[in-house]
Amino acid sequence: MCLDFNVVAQLLQLLLKASQDKRFVCEEADRALNAMVKSMTPLPFLNKLRPYVSHCNPRVRAKAAITISNCLQDGPGRNERVWIGFAGSNGCRFVE
Repeated sequence: MCLDFNVVAQLLQLLLKASQDKRFVCEEADRALNAMVKSMTPLPFLNKLRPYVSHCNPRVRAKAAITISNCLQDGPGRNERVWIGFAGSNGCRFVE
């Protein structure tokens, strides 16, 4: 449980840093997010990213959406089907 909380806290900080105007900070945060995408299985990672799609900061929402896209394209197990459903959507669907 503590490990899960640490990942969520780090994820928020990385999304905030990746949405900054400072180029170096943004690039390093993007690299760390991509490393997270490659090291975690898609479904748990998508569940952790889901709340940030509706974050109050539009830049964080954009980075969360890009990270979700990267997770679905490049994540481990990309050949398996992933069940996705977002709050406010008209249901859930499989993504291959």
